[in-house]
Parts: sequence; structure tokens; C-alpha cells
Amino acid sequence: MKNKTHSFFQLLTLTLLFTMCIFVSASAEDGSTDFASTAKQFFSEKQALQQAGTPHTEIFDGTDIAIPYAVQYPVLGNQKVDARIQEIATKLEEDMIAECIQTSDESDFFITYESYHTKGNIYSVVFLTGKRCGETEVSRAYPYLFDLKKETEIAPTDIFDGAYAKKAAAYTADLLGQTTAYAEKLLPDFRERLGADKTSFASYALKDTSMIFYLNEETILQGGNGILSIEVPRKTFAEYFKIKKKVPPAPPKTKTAKQRNIDPKKPMVALTYDDGPGTATNRILDTLEKHGAVATFFDTGERISQYPKIAQREVALGCEVASHSYNHKDFKKMSAAQIKADVQRTDAAFQKAIGKKPTLFRPPYGNYNQTVQKNVPYPIIIWSVDTLDWKSRNADSVLKSIQKVGNLDGKVILMHGIYDSTAKATEKLVPDLIQKGYQLVTVSELIQYRLNETPVKGKVYKQNHF
Repeated sequence: MKNKTHSFFQLLTLTLLFTMCIFVSASAEDGSTDFASTAKQFFSEKQALQQAGTPHTEIFDGTDIAIPYAVQYPVLGNQKVDARIQEIATKLEEDMIAECIQTSDESDFFITYESYHTKGNIYSVVFLTGKRCGETEVSRAYPYLFDLKKETEIAPTDIFDGAYAKKAAAYTADLLGQTTAYAEKLLPDFRERLGADKTSFASYALKDTSMIFYLNEETILQGGNGILSIEVPRKTFAEYFKIKKKVPPAPPKTKTAKQRNIDPKKPMVALTYDDGPGTATNRILDTLEKHGAVATFFDTGERISQYPKIAQREVALGCEVASHSYNHKDFKKMSAAQIKADVQRTDAAFQKAIGKKPTLFRPPYGNYNQTVQKNVPYPIIIWSVDTLDWKSRNADSVLKSIQKVGNLDGKVILMHGIYDSTAKATEKLVPDLIQKGYQLVTVSELIQYRLNETPVKGKVYKQNHF
């Protein structure tokens, strides 16, 4: 790991005064940068924009893990909200690790946040990620809103009517067009991009008198210019102000799984969902229940402990509930003793949540070796179709990645059960597959009917099998 000075999080803050703030990490006197020191220095600089909660910080300097990284997220003392915030931070961490693993370049990353607390008890947390792969640095922002009184995550359209986004796009285009400060940084077609991109203003941070929109790199700025934040007075959107008094939805009425008849001669496909359970998983289950379909959920022990009722619903609908480790560590980097300990911990979580152990195992990142095969007491399942839904976070992209495969008979499709975009894709995917004549089966059923065997402990089932 070479020491470098990071210029992540070039957070260009465009307010009505057109001020610009660039955060650059500190360097030692000899020009080198110690990762842990840099992380601590950078996190200390962010404290001024963290209005509520106590920062929880974790720094991995490359000694115990190949990829140096640092993560910081807020702890509010509100159990439900804290659990959701930790879930978001953990998933961002996992995604960043996965991105870094996929590149051969030297990599590291930071995750930090800004937070704002309004008089109406609305809490905004904006996760800021910065990744370096070789000489390339990429920054992104992810805003989330919470109602601390109701202890729930809320959508931006629970506060402002969805039509505000169109006005925000026009407002931003005019604002940027009136100043020369960003002239060289803007993409030539930035106005068209603002008008066409419906997601640019789909989220924001909320303050007492203003809203902050975050536009990630290459949305309207040329690459390498960081995140553009636009702070706009709330009164600009007064006509769209509409805080809805939400009534908590009733628990879903789950039907008992019906007996399914599988015809070995007809096409079949297995949908699989990793990393859950999560808040989006119920929406996926709604779709499966509606169409009498099943899937295989590769859940983590940590999340199955947080969402036992969702896991119980997976079982009740006849889905297969399998293991994806306890908290998504890379098994290929673990010793035999560490693997066995993780398996035992995960089994205990499954036993407590659904009354039985998992049936299969999917290694995090799809990474395995002989040590994994010898010490995981379950069949090891990879996949044959990777939708990259964790990367695109876009339902249409997920569907296109599946459609381009063509014949799906005997395929195992990889998705993740914690994204709303994946749940949205599932709502279209399931009826479409059924209409085309596919039977939706579990992974174990697919192995039984396509490979004519009961899944074998320690055997790796991968692309050449499906």
C-alpha cells in the first residue's frame, strides 16, 4: 500500500452565494500520508456538519485487511433508526469492498457522513463515499431521511409532493447558468441531463429553512470534480409542501405455501436474493406470494437476527432460506477455525429466527477455496447470471441484464434482497418469466431436477453446472 494524499470528497457546495468547499486530507511533513492519521484528520473536519448523534468510527489501515478503509456513521440512541443506519453503512462498506476487490489497481476508500436535525424531528443523514483505484478517485453521496418521533425511515415525497423534483431541476439549471464559477466543470449538455434524469432530485437532506440536493460525479459535472451540493430555500418549494401523516402498514397477511407441482420437462429458473433480509425483502415476497412463486434467499445471520419475521415469511411462502455467512466477511481470507466459528454463529441465528439451519451456503463475493469447501457443512452455490443490481440500483438495468442472456432454462440468477430497485425489478420479472413458460424453483429443486442429484455438502455448484 503506497502512501498517497487523498483528494476524495471534493464537495462543491453551490449555495446562493456560490461558495465552494474542497476537503483534502492532511499529509505528513515528508509528503507521505499515513492512512489512519489521514482518516482521523478527515473525520474531525466533518464534525461541523454532523448535527446530531455520536460518530461511530472504524479504521482499517491495511494491516489486517488488504484494502485500507475507514467508515464513520452516526449513533442516535434510537434503536430502530440506529439499526437502519447501521444497515445502510454496512451495505455501503460491503459494496465498496466488492468494487475494490474487482480491480487489480491499488485501492482504498472512506465512508463518512453529514447530518441535519430539524425542529420537526426530521433527521437527515447523507453518507459520503470516496474510493481510490490507482489514480482514479470517485465520490458519491447517499441521502436518507428519518422521522425520529415515529422511528421510521421516510421518503422525500412524504414531505414534498413528487412534483418538486421538476422544479428543482429547472431551478438548478438556471442557477448554474447564471454563474461562471462552474462553466469549465459542467458537461456541455448539463441542462438536458437535469431535465432527463428523473433520479437527480429524488432525494435530499432537509434543514429547518432549506433543502440540500446532491449530484454525484458525472451527473452534470465532468469527471474528477466531486459531488455537487445545491442548497435551496425550502420556501422555493412551498407549493409542494405536503407532510403526510403516515399510518404504519398492517403486517402482511402471509398465505401458507401451496403444494407446487414441478414438471422436469418444462423450463425452470431459480431466482436468488443475497444479503437480506431487509426492508425491501417484503416487497419481493409480496410479488412471489401474488404469483405463487418461490425463490432462494441467501440471508446473513446478522440480518436474519434483525428481521426474523421477514425470514419467517420467506419460509412460510415455501422459499428456500440459505446462508450468506454471518456478516459478509470474505471466507477466502479466513482460517478453518474462523470459518467454523462463523458457520456456528450463523446456524444459531437461523435456528433462533426460523427454527432450523440453512440448507445451502453462498460465499460472500463468490469467493471460496479448499479451506472453505472443507469447513462449510453445506453445498456451496455460486450463480450463472449476475444482474449487478448492487451496482446499478436501477430496475430497468436489472431486467435488461437478464433479458440479454436469452434462454434462462436451468439458470441461477443473482440479485440482492435489500434494494428497492431490485424489488421493483422483481415485480416485472416474475410475471414475465411465468408468461414465458418458466417454472420458478428453489436452487435445491433446480439441482434435483436438472442435475439429478441432492445438493452435496462441500460441492461447489457454479456457472458450468447451471
